[in-house]
Amino acid sequence: MTEQEFNEASEAGELDYEYAEYIEEHCHGDRIICNGHTLVQAMEDLYLWDSFKESMIDKPTEQEAHIMSLHNITLEDARSYIADMEAAQKDYQEVRDGTK
Repeated sequence: MTEQEFNEASEAGELDYEYAEYIEEHCHGDRIICNGHTLVQAMEDLYLWDSFKESMIDKPTEQEAHIMSLHNITLEDARSYIADMEAAQKDYQEVRDGTK
């Protein structure tokens, strides 16, 4: 999920369930979450929001980041570019080996 997709889903309320689960799994006693009321209060306080957001957003690999900066493209386009290059390399290898 890109940051833009995350922001759009968040604004639409589509991540509420995942956010609630994240809080329950990651509070580690920093905050007492004992019922729905305390969970809702934690969500309203944006408790652990930054780490939740970071966990949801795809981070580019070193190769993807290089392609993104080299060609000034998005992460999604970089992944598509890499997949195309890998497919072309596979096709070349098959032709070279006589298996295609």
